[in-house]
Amino acid sequence: MINAIIIDDEQHCIDSLAFDLQKYCRDIELLETCTNPKEGLLTIKKQKPDLVFLDVQMPWMNGYVTCQNLRRLPGLEKARIYAVSGVTGAAHERRCGESGFNGQLSKPADPGSFARLL
Repeated sequence: MINAIIIDDEQHCIDSLAFDLQKYCRDIELLETCTNPKEGLLTIKKQKPDLVFLDVQMPWMNGYVTCQNLRRLPGLEKARIYAVSGVTGAAHERRCGESGFNGQLSKPADPGSFARLL
């Protein structure tokens, strides 16, 4: 079973992604949600999830910096972290790779993409 967390500052984006994950990914056992990176970092330190969906454009700390911080946490070496964003293009993809993301999903996420990720 997979423990997952979604971090996004927009509740409707969390709700949509959580619904799709629970509908299309039967292996999701625990799904936590957080509405800001600070709360997300604290939750991740406690939960040590297998899978993280992280919005890129958030106030206080963007997703690129948040991902870099997550990659420094002990116990998250094998966690899969995916950027979820309306941002696209080569510069975004390069920055995601440099920040430690395993891949990206565009908003709104295509439910069919979950099978490729998991």
